[in-house]
Amino acid sequence: MLINPNYPTQQSGIISNEAYVYKEPPVDSKSKLDDKVNISNHAYYAETNWQNIASRYDVTNISNQDRANLAGELQEKGLISGEVGIFIAMPLNTSQNPNEKTNFIDVANQSLQNSINGGASREQIELRKKAINFLEHLNQLN
Repeated sequence: MLINPNYPTQQSGIISNEAYVYKEPPVDSKSKLDDKVNISNHAYYAETNWQNIASRYDVTNISNQDRANLAGELQEKGLISGEVGIFIAMPLNTSQNPNEKTNFIDVANQSLQNSINGGASREQIELRKKAINFLEHLNQLN
């Protein structure tokens, strides 16, 4: 509610400083307000989850096993889709030691270039781009 005590009025030739009250529009329903609060809480917890996960993983020096764990945590928190999780968790090759560490951002970028050059579907290219964006976000938080 807003009150403007300085708005002059004229009644019968007399100017006075009566207070005018302006009411804010009512909220249509309680559920609309609850929805806004829930979205804010979700956004807050999502960023907190990103930060907590980023503090435990270095995507520029990560093993296959740690990538699988990372993908599982991100999916569990609802931060990435299952498709992106599979791409992140997928072993680089079957002969690689699961504990050998690599810069997965570089590997993912190379995979994207190979997909583009090899004529992969638009969906596969977009999947790699999403994964790279998530990896870069984690790296920035670390």
